[in-house]
Amino acid sequence: MTPRGSTGIHRPSVLPSARYAPASIRNGTIVSFHGEDERSRVFDIACLPLPGWHAALAESWAERVGPAGALRTQASAEGAWGALSRMMRFYGSTLKPPRTPEELTIDHVDAYIRFRSEQIGEASARVETRQAGLTFLIEPLASLVSAEVRARLRPMQRPRSNPQSGYSDGEFARIVAAARADVRVLEKRMRSLPSSRRVLRKKDLTPLLVILVALTGWNIETMKELSPTFRTIDGVAVEVDLVKRRRGRGRWHQTATWELSINPSRLVKPGDAFLAVHKLMAPARRRLKADRFWVIESRRELKDPFAKRLHGDLRHGHWIERHGLLADPVSEPLPALPLRLNFNRLKTTVDVRRTREMGGHLPSAARSNSTSVLFRNYLAGDATTREWAQEAMSEALTDVEASAWGTHKRALGAHGRTELQILKNSDLVGTSQSTEAAWTTCADIRHHPETGRTCRRSFLDCFQCGNCVVTGEHLPRLLSLLDALEARRAEMSEEGWWIRYGATWVALRREVLPAFTTAELSLAEQAKPSDSHLDLVEPRWERP
Repeated sequence: MTPRGSTGIHRPSVLPSARYAPASIRNGTIVSFHGEDERSRVFDIACLPLPGWHAALAESWAERVGPAGALRTQASAEGAWGALSRMMRFYGSTLKPPRTPEELTIDHVDAYIRFRSEQIGEASARVETRQAGLTFLIEPLASLVSAEVRARLRPMQRPRSNPQSGYSDGEFARIVAAARADVRVLEKRMRSLPSSRRVLRKKDLTPLLVILVALTGWNIETMKELSPTFRTIDGVAVEVDLVKRRRGRGRWHQTATWELSINPSRLVKPGDAFLAVHKLMAPARRRLKADRFWVIESRRELKDPFAKRLHGDLRHGHWIERHGLLADPVSEPLPALPLRLNFNRLKTTVDVRRTREMGGHLPSAARSNSTSVLFRNYLAGDATTREWAQEAMSEALTDVEASAWGTHKRALGAHGRTELQILKNSDLVGTSQSTEAAWTTCADIRHHPETGRTCRRSFLDCFQCGNCVVTGEHLPRLLSLLDALEARRAEMSEEGWWIRYGATWVALRREVLPAFTTAELSLAEQAKPSDSHLDLVEPRWERP
């Protein structure tokens, strides 16, 4: 390389003589991964079949798990590696294996999907194929594999099934009570031991994780990566820095403020749970001299159980059995079955309870997730939430409809009427001053009941006016108007729709239509015009 300043017009910079290889690749096939969760893993491409793939596969995989790749945690990298390695081993076992990326065909991909579908089901097989296929979209594999094959490696995924529902109120109460009792037992045990022996073991972790998830409402992964440092705010709350791995690249940390109760030993607030578990871990943390929240003794060694792998190889069945926790019986004659502890269900239960407390207002209920994630991944699968939401929506619609009906009746009452004037025969309109409006007849357009002057109101206001007359001849146009109002409902906010059209809609539904027979309505339905004339009452800038 020449000194600085060697480039210029028609003088490009000197390129390296050898092909560039990412620093994470060693010996051509060994890819080192260092995740943002401070966990590492080494992937050896040479352990896979088809040596003709190794060089290109190593480069594409290194790019996918590298600093600019999408796989930035050990769990996500290992999951994608499992899908990729299973696919490559299958290709190597076929009668005519693709010995190089260029030889891979659509038939190979289809055969793999059929093979995995028999093992795990079609939907899961397609998801796994898509996961493995993402590596084939990265250079150099992207240039070596045909476009048709790359497209087949991205099969359409079926919609995901709804998440599991939360626990019932009774089940949740039993789980939390058992965890709370165990925490108190652990605290008592720790106080009775010499300081050198105040260490918890793996079997003690289950109630601690339960009480943390149940009181904070955060997911189990975040609880496993709690920071030992925190700040107390005026003795009423603790501020903790959390790892939020599902917020996307570059958004890993979030500060949470957890409330403390007057008596923290009762373990009723999230801050109580955090301080209790933090204190239980403190003696072992001081002995280990490490900046870790979780420290236990395993095989006479102090360690963080979640440092190497986030799942920590925990088993919760023994805790359920020891407390004799039972699920609610499906029906009265059947016996209750042992409860299964699922931390996603536990978090769902907390989210459901908080959303109900907030009156169903998701932006207020969302703490650890966005509103869309909260509903899609936690609330949508809960049967009790759906029933409650339907009931709340029904009550809300009843309330807003009643409000619109009241507006209509008060407007008529101000004009000296208690109901609309509805006539079956238009010949009965007995006034020489009557004028046809858009959908009704005005008995006296020159003398509005409120002002005594010529009416300048909107045609929609006719239904709240004492001069309004509805006849059988108006029925086809009124049905067309109803259709237009319903269509407009899908085009604007619910609140805006009720403000603008609510009184008219409720007058038609509750007062006009019931005045006619089913046969009359059926004939009017056949004769209703295609043009509702709703545009006559819209502001000019809102017209199409």
